[in-house]
Amino acid sequence: PLDPGPRQQALQEAKDRLEYYDDPELFSDSSPALPQRLVRILQETLDPSTLITLDAGNNRAWMCHFYQSQREKTFFCPGGMAGMGWSLPAALAELDDRPPNATAVGARRRPILPGDLSDEADRRWHGRSFVVERALDPETAGVRERLRVTREDGRRYSIDLPGERCGSGGRFGRPQYRISADGRSGLDLRYVDDGCHAVRIDLETGDWDRIDASDSPGMCRGQRRIPPGALATALRGWTRDLESALDAAGADRGAAYSLRIEPNGKTQVRARAYDGSPVDLEFQTFPVATPLRRIDVTNVAPATRGSRVTPGANPASVEPL
Repeated sequence: PLDPGPRQQALQEAKDRLEYYDDPELFSDSSPALPQRLVRILQETLDPSTLITLDAGNNRAWMCHFYQSQREKTFFCPGGMAGMGWSLPAALAELDDRPPNATAVGARRRPILPGDLSDEADRRWHGRSFVVERALDPETAGVRERLRVTREDGRRYSIDLPGERCGSGGRFGRPQYRISADGRSGLDLRYVDDGCHAVRIDLETGDWDRIDASDSPGMCRGQRRIPPGALATALRGWTRDLESALDAAGADRGAAYSLRIEPNGKTQVRARAYDGSPVDLEFQTFPVATPLRRIDVTNVAPATRGSRVTPGANPASVEPL
């Protein structure tokens, strides 16, 4: 059989070179909000099984350029002229044509998908209350999460949650909203075992196990921004070496840059020169194990002569995966 490895590697290199779905305006905080930003928010918050049908107008241009569908047969766009009014009947027709979401008796068990982790709200709390506590991990610049539980009699205890949350913010990262019928276990989508997996967490002891059927882990497309100070604390001397390499390459350290981290830790840096032209360089292996594949760093150095630092461009707070 043919080895797909070289083709996949060449495809990834082409995506990086051509800035595939990579536009700074996707992360712009300007007001009024840019269409690119709205598409990114849809990308991060919609369930992968959501059916999207487009209509006439600029919505087609923005969505086709910047939205990445996560499942086949979920994204439909009218072609040519006279598409006005097409989206609603197209959505109804597609929904009517879909088979029931069920596995036939004797069929091969399919992987658990994020949409299968149904939200039971608070109906199974049985007098308990839950709070997810998040703190920055100084060793990895990632996020440590604990679930604080208060019993009906007022007693409290906490359990460590495994790995990091995967999926869109709000839908995942809160196992207390997906509790089993016996009230003992919570379900969540977490980054464990080098990928995103559905896990079952014992709400009494914190013990957990994977419950998805897929041997190949999913990859989370969520993105977050990390305060530069936290990143420097976790990476220590690595960031100083990186700044020296950026200076040697003629990059403006006062401008934003991004780190692209491959699974083996190999790091590519995309920055800007003082004249705004792109600067790309390959740097040392990323020094800590992380589920992150891209880190956007903003305003990492004090303004120096020639630096293009936007006033008030403070780094955003940590947004877990």
